[in-house]
Amino acid sequence: MTKNKEFPLILSSDESRLVRLFRCMEALDQHNLLVRISERLMRKYRIDPSWDDEMNPENLKDIDGRLRSIRPDNWPNHTLVDLDNTRDLGAWLRHAFPESLSYHILGSEKEDFDTAECLAESYLEELEENRTERYEGENEADLVKQDFISFIREWRRIVVEAIVSDAQHLQDGQA
Repeated sequence: MTKNKEFPLILSSDESRLVRLFRCMEALDQHNLLVRISERLMRKYRIDPSWDDEMNPENLKDIDGRLRSIRPDNWPNHTLVDLDNTRDLGAWLRHAFPESLSYHILGSEKEDFDTAECLAESYLEELEENRTERYEGENEADLVKQDFISFIREWRRIVVEAIVSDAQHLQDGQA
C-alpha cells in the first residue's frame, strides 16, 4: 500500500495504478471513462432507496430517469437559483441536457464550468419566458453559473455516495 500525497487515505497498489493510468488519459477520455464507470455501477447498485422498482430491468436502462429521481433540491453554496422557478423541472432538464444527463452529471468536473454555463443560459431564458422576478445585477449570470457548478457537484456527490453505500451494504450482507 502506498500513501498518496493528494489523498488522505492509503491506496492499494492497484488503486494507485488506476490513478496513475487515469492521469495519463486526455481530458475527454477521462470524462467518458467516468461516465461509463458510473453508469455501469448504477446498473448494479441502487441510487434511490425510495424508488421501490428501481432495480427493475426496464428502469435500470433509464439512467437519466434514475438520476433525475435523486437530483438535489437544495445544495451548498447556492445563492440565486431556485429550481421551482422552472415551470416543469423535468422538461427543463431534458431541454437543458438534450443529449444525456448522465454525460454531464457523471463525467469529469473539468467539464462542469461549460455545463454550468449552458444550464445558466437555459435557466435565465426560462425565467425570462416565465416573466419571473429575478436579481438583475451586473454579475447575475456569473452567480447563476456558480450556483449550477455547486448543483452539478452536489448531484454527483449524491450519486457516488449512494453507489458506495449500496455496495457497502451488499458487501456487509455477504460477509
